[in-house]
Amino acid sequence: MKNHSRKSIKILAIGLVLSGLLGLTITASAQTSQSVSLSITASPSTIKQGESSTLTWSSSNAVTCLVMGENWFGERPLSGSETVSPRETTSYRITCFNNSGSSGSWATKEASVIVTKTLTSQNSPTISLAANPNSISKGGSTTLSWSSSNATSCVALGENWFGERPLSGTEIISPTLTTTYRLTCNGPGGSGSAEVTVSVRDGGSNLPSVTINANPGNILSGQQSILTWSSTNANYCSASGGWAGGKLLSGSESVSPSFTTTYSITCTNSSGSATANVTVFVSTSTFTPTTQPFTVSCLASPYVASIGQSVTFAAGQSGGIEPVNYVWGGIISGTGKIIQRQLLTPGVHTVTITATDTIGRVATGSCLADPVAGPASPSNLIGDQSSPEKPLIQRLWEGLTGKELETNEQSEKTSVLKAPKNLSPNEKGFSSSKNSVELKWRRVNGAKYYAIRVDSKGSKLRDERNNCPKNPHYLCINNLTENSIAITVEPGHDYSWWVHAVDENRKYSDSAGAWFTVKSEDESSGFGNNILASIFLNDNGGFTAKGTVILWTLIVLLLIFIITTSYLAGKRKLRFNK
Repeated sequence: MKNHSRKSIKILAIGLVLSGLLGLTITASAQTSQSVSLSITASPSTIKQGESSTLTWSSSNAVTCLVMGENWFGERPLSGSETVSPRETTSYRITCFNNSGSSGSWATKEASVIVTKTLTSQNSPTISLAANPNSISKGGSTTLSWSSSNATSCVALGENWFGERPLSGTEIISPTLTTTYRLTCNGPGGSGSAEVTVSVRDGGSNLPSVTINANPGNILSGQQSILTWSSTNANYCSASGGWAGGKLLSGSESVSPSFTTTYSITCTNSSGSATANVTVFVSTSTFTPTTQPFTVSCLASPYVASIGQSVTFAAGQSGGIEPVNYVWGGIISGTGKIIQRQLLTPGVHTVTITATDTIGRVATGSCLADPVAGPASPSNLIGDQSSPEKPLIQRLWEGLTGKELETNEQSEKTSVLKAPKNLSPNEKGFSSSKNSVELKWRRVNGAKYYAIRVDSKGSKLRDERNNCPKNPHYLCINNLTENSIAITVEPGHDYSWWVHAVDENRKYSDSAGAWFTVKSEDESSGFGNNILASIFLNDNGGFTAKGTVILWTLIVLLLIFIITTSYLAGKRKLRFNK
């Protein structure tokens, strides 16, 4: 009998040890997480405008991948390749996630495709400007007449004559002193200027007058421009500036300056003299500007970085004539197309870039950098950098869908209310059997209402409770008094949502955002629709509380069965031996 008791005790001990090991195994398997690894390449990495490059990417330990770039955005398979044809130098970024929640649960990589542009010749603006007469007595007036071609806008400069002007016209002016009037016109092919001087004399009416024009006013180095001049009441004319010597009282002459040059002509008689000037602008580039306007843009990589991490800032221009000079400003300083800096202050910062091309045109742009204290989190990945006050997950969604909040809502965000916190659900996946989800958040002190927005990627449905004007969202409610709301969801859709607190003066707080997914029926059919899986596993693939209790109950019952069976078997053997 004693032997039998010892055997039973041994069996019980072994069972308890096995159950403990089983529990540790289950716990360890539930807690095991794997880091996401990711790579992306572009081949070729440098193309000409109109050509294509192939993006190839692969990932491991990921469940979802999102991409962003010119004509390349949205969800993509975990690995694959795709052909792109960017119009200008573009960075293509891919971010992949899993649901482990660990520090390695996401990864971001990017590849750049450099586009070289072939500039095409375009006609520069041609401007003519004349004053009739160009010499007046003090208190008198003259008529300025001008015309332009290949221009889209003109700006005037001179006494009582400044600001925007039509492309052609006439205007009566009365200068008090001898004044040079200048008209500058811009067009697809660049800019050009013309000048005329109006002489003002103390008295008399026999002073000479002279006008001069250059056609074209903008040339490339090595090209020619035709100077044309005429005078009245003059006996003699002489040239100065970019040319010299005596000139006819009226005539024309070809010039070919190697750099921007001003040409002057002075005509005289016995009563006095009059002078007129014109400037020929010279570009040293072998190309004239394209039809594109001169613009500059920049980007920071990585956009979200840890404090002290090196960030690369890159600039690119369109429509400018090389060489182009780049000057950085804002939180950083420096020159050059690409620079690297370490950012030491947390928060979203604006970096400015100013570009000046070889003919003096200036373009400005800006981009954002977001240094954070500690490792960059997956909620701060990518997004529309023009809206730093929005949560970054919302900026990501707007970048993928092209949807934005109403402008009147953005203009009202001057409230001191804090943004709502503890949004739920967030970064969660539901099975396809889920047809309703409750969105909830912590109440905000001082808030009278809440404004909530929900978007469903790929769905064109609209919730009947919407009360926003010109609503582009799946759900848009401005006067919600509760801090929760239930919405209907569909299988196979991703949902992004954000909420503002609103005070009694209708001022909006900053928004807080979150997202969740509802798996498609195909994704759920293998395990999610299984009855046992629905009992033991939650939507994130972990054990439910009910499933854990049932599992341990089965283990205990199994141990009791083993012990009881062993005890009865031992008892029968003892009786048999007697």
